[in-house]
Parts: sequence; structure tokens; C-alpha cells
Amino acid sequence: MTRPFATRQLPFFLTAPTPCPYLEGRMERKIFTRVDNDQTAHLNNILTHAGFRRSQSILYRPACELCSACKSARIPVADFEPSRTHAGCPGGMRTSCVWRVRPKPCPSSSRF
Repeated sequence: MTRPFATRQLPFFLTAPTPCPYLEGRMERKIFTRVDNDQTAHLNNILTHAGFRRSQSILYRPACELCSACKSARIPVADFEPSRTHAGCPGGMRTSCVWRVRPKPCPSSSRF
């Protein structure tokens, strides 16, 4: 005998095309969903491996037609160590130089 069980489907939405902030002359679209606090850690882990990014309670990823130029990347910032190829500090002062890593602001992140 089978018993009914509760399922919880996660709704996904697709944004309307808008001008791409990165590639001139291209249009961008995003697929996104909203997660509740009780789901956040689990779904964030799963969807991050599928190329999604997170902004507060919204998980999203590019879903552009005819384009796949955007790639999600996880950068281990805590492990970053500048090398000789990183400009900005004179050679003898490299050990006292302070490196600040700042993400480029994304003008489309407020469109959700």
C-alpha cells in the first residue's frame, strides 16, 4: 500500500530580457527562486554547484538565450597571496602592502 507524502516544490521564475551589463549589445535573463530560512543552507549548497549565486534570500543564475559567457566562480579569498605578477606595490614594500578585494558592483542585482 502506498501512502501520500508531502512534497514541496521550489518555484523558479525567469526575468524579462534586459540589456546585459557586461557585454555590450547583448540581452540578459536570469532564472531565480526565493528560499526560506529553514531551506537556505541546504538549497544554497545544491544550487551553488549548479551555477546559482545568492543575494540574501534570492538564488539566481544567468539564463541568457544564445549566450553562455557568464560563469560562476568561487574564489577562496582567504587563501589569496599576491605574487610578483600582481602590480600595485613596489618590490621592496610588498610585505607591508594591504590588498583589498572588492567585487565589481552588479547593476542588475536590484532587478528582482
